Amino acid sequence: MPYKFPSNIPEGIKGLPEEAQKDWITIFNSAYEEYKNRPEGEALANATAWAGLRRAGWGQKDGKWTKISVKKESPAMQVMEKKSIDKKWEIDFVKVEEEQRLVTGIVIEPEVEDSYGDIISVVEIEKAMVHFMEKGPEIRIEHNPDSRPKVAIIENWIEREGKVIGEQFVKAGTWLMTTKILDDKVWEMIKSGELTGYSFRGPGLGIIEQGVV
Repeated sequence: MPYKFPSNIPEGIKGLPEEAQKDWITIFNSAYEEYKNRPEGEALANATAWAGLRRAGWGQKDGKWTKISVKKESPAMQVMEKKSIDKKWEIDFVKVEEEQRLVTGIVIEPEVEDSYGDIISVVEIEKAMVHFMEKGPEIRIEHNPDSRPKVAIIENWIEREGKVIGEQFVKAGTWLMTTKILDDKVWEMIKSGELTGYSFRGPGLGIIEQGVV
């Protein structure tokens, strides 16, 4: 059954910090709505809530649950040099609807360290999404400029509250996209596992930090 903070909190999370309890309940309720018609629905929602809590940045330290920061500490003294960079984010699809050929996936997730060791804020993600739409969005295969498959963008949005999509909890501030695959070849590539997610590439301005000896 769904829970409500603070009047109805399950026994298993009463030892968590208040913020973590709220996160757990939000994830559980969203997952429960997704799985409620399945016999194991409540167990799936419970497992999703604990996994989602860790994904949202919570972890155990010295036996206590705490919010683990993904931000890096800057050295006390440093030299900073600005440099143009080209970055790429790759994340697997979170939901594939075969009957309608609809594919939903994360484009960029906020406040999570990427493969470059950087994080991106919700504000910057929204700017990137708006810029992507303003300049005329194009879907290509493996960033090949000569590849222009028949793929239509159905939805393109920022998740505002955090919820379960497919079987994965998507945190608030995440940029998501749903596309309809009209190209038979591309659809076969998705079904075979050759294409597994969206990949977003864009230019930016990075700051190189070096400690001063």
